[in-house]
Amino acid sequence: MRVGIGQAEALDSADAMRQALAMAAAGLEGETPGAAIVFTHVDADHAALLGAFADVHPETPLIGCSTAGEYASSGGFSEDSV
Repeated sequence: MRVGIGQAEALDSADAMRQALAMAAAGLEGETPGAAIVFTHVDADHAALLGAFADVHPETPLIGCSTAGEYASSGGFSEDSV
C-alpha cells in the first residue's frame, strides 16, 4: 500500500485542499489514489473543499469529517488545516 499525506493551512478552503492534495501526490509517486480520507477544521467551507477535491480526483471515493484539530506527520498539529 502506498500512502500520500498532505496538510495545508490557507484562508481559502479550496486553496488549502489543493495544497494538501499536491503534497499527498508527491507521496503517491504518480499513482492514482484508490480512496481518500480528509480531516479538516469545523469552520472550513466544506463545499469548497469537496469541489476542489473533485476537480483533481472526480472518481476517487472520499470519506472525512470535521475535527477540533488535525495532526499529520508532515505538518504537525494545527487547529485550522486540511
